Amino acid sequence: MTEKIILDEFFPYQLANLAQRVSSNLARTYQQKFNLTIPEWRVLACLGEKGKATAKTIAAASFMDKVKTSRAIRELTDKGFIDKRQDANDSRACWLSLNRKGRRLYNNVVPYALTWEADFLSSLSQADYRRLMIVFKKLNTYLDTAE
Repeated sequence: MTEKIILDEFFPYQLANLAQRVSSNLARTYQQKFNLTIPEWRVLACLGEKGKATAKTIAAASFMDKVKTSRAIRELTDKGFIDKRQDANDSRACWLSLNRKGRRLYNNVVPYALTWEADFLSSLSQADYRRLMIVFKKLNTYLDTAE
């Protein structure tokens, strides 16, 4: 064996590690203050942004598998945060949306998430942040064309 992957220098590993650490650290905020799991927060955030969505759409947008997405939707529904409506054209699909209680929760969680993000990114200059967003866009564009 002549080549090795040095994990501390391997970009996919570093990116996955950072993403996991960010998610776990932020999760502590909404777990402690709002009793939400990571999957529940992702569903809540997706519905807060989109207004309404199907479980399939939420799974794709939140990078979760169907089982994890369904479980989070069920938990949020059981807690009284989500309303379900059967799709008029597809009996297998349901449209999900935050009800009044869910919107209130979302509106309470968002400021904490945005404050956490601002604190996390505070070590970057505006120029660093802009460059990082450009790099993310380039890497996403590459993956979009490589698929």
